[in-house]
Amino acid sequence: MGVFSITVEIGDPQGERFQAVEALVDTGASYTAMPASLLRNLGVVPDERRPFILADGRRVEHDMGQTWLRVDGRTRMTPVVFTDEGTQPLLGAVTLEEFGLGIDPVGRRLIPVPGYLMKAEDAEALVRADLAHQIHPQFHVRDHQDPVIYVRGEGALLWDIHGNEYIDGLSSLWNVAVGHGRKELAEVAARQMRELAFSNSYVGYANVPSIRLAERLMSLVYPNMQAAFFCNSGSEAVEGAIKIARFFWYLQGQPEKMKIIARKEAYHGGTLGATAATGMPAFHQGFGPMPEGFVRAETCYPYRCGHCRGADDFPFGDLHLGRRDDFVRAHDSGRASAHQLRGTQPRQDDEFECIESRWTLDHTTFFPRVS
Repeated sequence: MGVFSITVEIGDPQGERFQAVEALVDTGASYTAMPASLLRNLGVVPDERRPFILADGRRVEHDMGQTWLRVDGRTRMTPVVFTDEGTQPLLGAVTLEEFGLGIDPVGRRLIPVPGYLMKAEDAEALVRADLAHQIHPQFHVRDHQDPVIYVRGEGALLWDIHGNEYIDGLSSLWNVAVGHGRKELAEVAARQMRELAFSNSYVGYANVPSIRLAERLMSLVYPNMQAAFFCNSGSEAVEGAIKIARFFWYLQGQPEKMKIIARKEAYHGGTLGATAATGMPAFHQGFGPMPEGFVRAETCYPYRCGHCRGADDFPFGDLHLGRRDDFVRAHDSGRASAHQLRGTQPRQDDEFECIESRWTLDHTTFFPRVS
């Protein structure tokens, strides 16, 4: 995928004469491509003809040859495609690999990346070991017959054991927001692990870094928050939220308030409580009866929301503003413990709002009204 252009120098086969060209960096293109007239003027001679598939799906044939290319002051012999006049010059994936370069899409520049010397049999051994010894989340064996096995990350990019480069569009699992390869973070983590790698935070114990972090977080968040409960994952955080909500009402002398309102189509995690909160039946299959006390509300966006689609037979539709009291009462308000009612998502006509999926415990304002 082309993301930016750089100036390169294309040379003659002897490496004596070069001409500057503005080329689009395009890892979606296998080979570097230059206008045929430019290559012929430099004395580059085709040595074969190959078929290619264009971005629009058309199949074409072009001549190919070999010549010298200079990028960032370094010169390498590389294969080039003779393209039609007026075609944008491209710097392809093969050339980038030969120069040991990758793409930094944020900085819009080329960056050096290491090469990989893994033999085919070593890669196959990794795949076999993965199948034999590792259980993956949402796992099915057929999904791991030919897995992508990553070895390195830099910024928004990842590389696998074969040297293929990927844009990490999901931020791995939405948890690498600052990018891969942040040396300053690795150095801070290493320094802390040398000093104190782990400390129990159960009754009567604490440690300096967690205290400082909690204090810092509370200085950045909403003023109605005063403490943080640290978790290792989103699933664990959801489990913690469920337990905190139910325990709050236990301390208030109302242990019967234990229902959790969660949305249809919403995913909340892989542990048992988070799975029960997840509004997708496929994630429940095979895990026995789900824990009790989870109530389903409609989704929070018009395409799948029964109320937003105009259906009149939905009892209360989504948890819309002005309707959420009815929804909670319909499911026994005296037993509602926590619900997802933080943030809004307006419809285009602004007649009402859908509530965004977030775990909150707004006991001081909402629950007293429906208890």
